[in-house]
Parts: sequence; C-alpha cells; structure tokens
Amino acid sequence: MKTVLIVVNYISGGGLERVLVDVVNVLSSHVNVRVLSLYDIRSTYLLEVEQKVKVDTLDKYRYKIKNRLLKALYSRLYDKLFIQRFLFERYIKRLLPDIQIAFAENPTLEIIATSNFALWKKIAWIHTDFLSDQNFILNVNQQVFKKILSLYNDIIFVSKGLELKFRNQYELQSTTCLFNTIDLHRINVLKNENSSYLLKSGCINFIAIGRLAKEKAFCRLLSSFSKLSAKQKISCHLTIIGGGSDFQSLQEYVDKKNLHDTVTLTGNLPNPYPLLKNADVLLQSSTYEGFGLVLLEAMALNVPVVATRTIGATDVLDNGKYGILVENSDDAFDDIIPAIINDRSKVDKFKPLFTECLKKYSFQKFEYKLLKYIQNI
Repeated sequence: MKTVLIVVNYISGGGLERVLVDVVNVLSSHVNVRVLSLYDIRSTYLLEVEQKVKVDTLDKYRYKIKNRLLKALYSRLYDKLFIQRFLFERYIKRLLPDIQIAFAENPTLEIIATSNFALWKKIAWIHTDFLSDQNFILNVNQQVFKKILSLYNDIIFVSKGLELKFRNQYELQSTTCLFNTIDLHRINVLKNENSSYLLKSGCINFIAIGRLAKEKAFCRLLSSFSKLSAKQKISCHLTIIGGGSDFQSLQEYVDKKNLHDTVTLTGNLPNPYPLLKNADVLLQSSTYEGFGLVLLEAMALNVPVVATRTIGATDVLDNGKYGILVENSDDAFDDIIPAIINDRSKVDKFKPLFTECLKKYSFQKFEYKLLKYIQNI
C-alpha cells in the first residue's frame, strides 16, 4: 500500500482545510495517509482529519512551553526556514513516503521542493491565485519560484483558469486540474444545527463568509453598505462570518460609519451553514480566489450569489451562468446591492440552475478522479 504524506502550513478553519478533509476522506481507505503540519494550530477541521488519519506536526513545543518569554523565543527561532527544513528532513527520513504532497503555499512548497529525498514523487497542490497578490509578485523572486515549481513531478490546480495562468507564467509542463468538491450530505446535516447567531428578521439578508484577510476585501462590502440610503439600510442586513487579522479594522469601520444596525461581524463560527441556509444572497468580495467553494456551499442551500470576477468565481459561476459576476474593484457592489434590494429577481432567477452546477462538483466525481490520479502516479 502506498504511503502518501500531505504537508500543510497549518490546519485552521479555512477553505483549504475544508478541501483537506475531503481529500483525507477519499484517500484514507485506499492508501496509507499521513498529514504533517508545520504549525500546530488547533481547529475543528484538525479534529475531523484526526478521525481518519495520523496527524503529526513539526511544531511540537508550542503548547508545551508555558513561559511567555521562552515561547516568544521559540516562535522566533521556529519561524526560520532552515529550522523547518532541518526538522522536515529528520521527519521524512523516518517515514519514507511514496508520494509527498505540498498542500499549501510557502513555506510548505519550498520545503518539499528542496527536500534532499528526491526518490519519491513530489506533487504541489495549488489552491489560490497568489499571482494576483501584489505582495507575492513584488517580494518573491519569480525565477527562484519558477525553479521551485520545476522540482515537482506534477502540479494540481483547483480550476482551469488557475492552471492556465500558472502554466503561462512559469512555462509548466506537467499539470493537472482537479476541481474541489461539495459534500452535500455533510452540509445537509450541519445546516440543521443550532447557531448562537440569528439573522435579522423582516429584511433582505446578505451574508459573506471567509477569513478576514486583505485578499478577501470585506472592506468593499462595508463601503457599499455605508453608501446606502437610510431607507435601504433599514430594509437589509449584512452578516460577515469569519475571523482573522482584519477583524479589528472592519469592526472599527462599522463603529465609525454607525453601521451597527446594518452590519454584524460574528467572528469565527464552527458551523456557518444554519445562517447561510436562511440568507437571501451570498456576497464574495475577494480580490483573488483560486476556486469558489463558498459559492457552491451557498448554491447547495439554494442561496444565490454575487461575486467579484476572480479566476475561481468565474470558473464556478461559468462566466455568469450560475450567478452574478461584478467587476473586481473597490466599488464593485455599490450598484448591485441597491438593485437587489429593489428587485430580488435579479438573483433569484439563478436558483433553478443550481442543481445543474453542483453536479459538476459532486463528491463521487471528485473521489473517482482523485483515486485514479493517485493510483497512476
């Protein structure tokens, strides 16, 4: 039986981790799977992965060190790439996997690519369009990164648009497109759980879900809602589900613009589906996305979507066939939100098409393609 090592930076509560759960659920019955995290971050998804496979971490002392100064020193040292490389080499020498999968961006991508153990297959799994991230373009040596990608036997992309963009940018030869999946059974179970939050009654409920980070651009939504008329603000509500580095700045904007009656920031919720199923429209404001998993989750609960024109959203919505695509700009939602408030049919007309869209991303198709891929390596 093949041994497959899947390496991630951490296992938190994001879309990548949701896909990791799906991958583990497929592979665990067919190959020997081990998951390795570079950073020990505890989450609900970590518990789900641990129910199926053995999970290790190189970050063994983060929760063992109680002294704050020692923990700060430990963190500073552990963040050094050469330390992580050294620990990874020791780990993989003992495991001897047949296949190594870099399931995240740097440092995982670079550590596996430059590993001294080149006898085994190395696969990179690219989930996001970081070629649209200006920090990546400006601060990462593109020739070095091209060399890193060339050290992989194959590179998996989660959408056709993402695969094409990377192939052209880095002249890649061996690539594969494997769409993420939507686990309808899981969603149908979780949607009926109780939630600590309730949506506002008697109005149009917009919802947005994701990590509160710069690339998700939730500030675009707050700006658009702040421009609504007093009457429009009363007739709608925006709920943003997620935690992250931008939470404080977003909350300060809500305070500054006096949007408390119009916008709610819930922070992290382990299960967003009870709120999502009762929402009227899902909004995705990202500056870039490699896929659009939350768009599929919304459609699975019969909630129409509006998204900025990213690679991921364009692929999932089939260039506007299954939902509304707006320009990828800071004022992208200024017109569409009032339009939906005035006429719900602008988004509700897509609902009859959701079943057709979801069939493309069924768990059965994902399982078949992933198992065939692993068996052929």
